[in-house]
Order: sequence, then C-alpha cells, then structure tokens
Amino acid sequence: MESILKDLYYQYYQNNCKKGISNEERELIRLLEINRGKLEALLNAEQKERLDSFITSYEEFYGQSCLEEFVCGMKLGGKMVTEMLLNDMEV
Repeated sequence: MESILKDLYYQYYQNNCKKGISNEERELIRLLEINRGKLEALLNAEQKERLDSFITSYEEFYGQSCLEEFVCGMKLGGKMVTEMLLNDMEV
C-alpha cells in the first residue's frame, strides 16, 4: 500500500512540475540564487564544497519529508473514510 501512495506522490509531483511554477515561486528561487551567490563569494573552496554538500543533503531530506507527510496524510484520510463508512453502517 505504501508503495502505491509513493507512486501517487511522485505522479502528482511530476504533473505539477510540468505545469510550471508560479511567479511567486520564481521570485523565491531568484532570491535564493542571489543569496547563495553572495554567500559563496564570502567562502573559500573548502567552505563552498561544504555548503554544496549541506544544500544537497537538505534537499534530499526535505524531499523525503514531503513524501512521508503525503503518505501519512493519505493513510489518515483513508482511516477517516473507513471510520465514516463503518459508523454509517452501524446506524
């Protein structure tokens, strides 16, 4: 069941990426890139490498967290529907 939910999440994610991003998201990305450039200008090579490693790790963690939250929410929704159906049957 969990693999089905993960497939649903990735399908949703891929479809949203194809639709494009909003102007607000574009602005946030632009600001992130500006600030990253300013920060990298202050760092030496070793520090830049460490920053890149941190950003990569954070992106992986964030992506995994989003997936887990989606799966948890879907399971909770399923339990709620099941409970509603069972309570309706008892009446």
